[in-house]
Amino acid sequence: MKKALLLNLILLLSVVALSAQKKVYISENVLKVAAQAEFDYKDMVKKAAKKDGDALQKLFEFGRIVDGKEVNEHALTCLELIPLATDEVYANAVATRNVKLKSALRRWITQAQESTSNEELKKPLSEWAPYTWEALNNRELKVPSKDDATATPDAGQGSLKNELAKPADSTTPTPDNSTTPATSTTPTTTTPATTTPTTIDAGRAKTSPGKGN
Repeated sequence: MKKALLLNLILLLSVVALSAQKKVYISENVLKVAAQAEFDYKDMVKKAAKKDGDALQKLFEFGRIVDGKEVNEHALTCLELIPLATDEVYANAVATRNVKLKSALRRWITQAQESTSNEELKKPLSEWAPYTWEALNNRELKVPSKDDATATPDAGQGSLKNELAKPADSTTPTPDNSTTPATSTTPTTTTPATTTPTTIDAGRAKTSPGKGN
């Protein structure tokens, strides 16, 4: 009886372990290419899923040596890593690559969105990964570093919206009151004039990042 319970427990733990490994798609075809290149693909994916920016960069560079259908399969892995690595960490890793690779990554990832079975990942990147989308488009924005990873997603997206909303000249003009004529004094006793204060809204309207896909 005890042996049967122990066996069932082992099987259950194995199923849980396999389920955890399937969070990110990994292609057998890509693994073969990685083995020939002596690149530990599984280990890099595992590290990247734990917010390792260096591992993400190596995976991006690995994309240069794959071709054919392996490109799409590798791109699907890169796409599914975004929510695990977090938008901020992923964007920082993308930002370190050159313009040519950024352009290729944008093309690969947007194509992978068409083949993923995860409906959430099919939504425009600008909605659920705005920092990554801006980095893929080679737009220089202030992206939180790893030390700021504790910030809430809403707060991060708010900062991005403010950054996008800033005009080229951020100087806010101030009202010019130099032409206001001086009020003349009134003789005898008069009732003080009441003035209505003017409220100046100095805030900028927030805009959301444009949907690029």
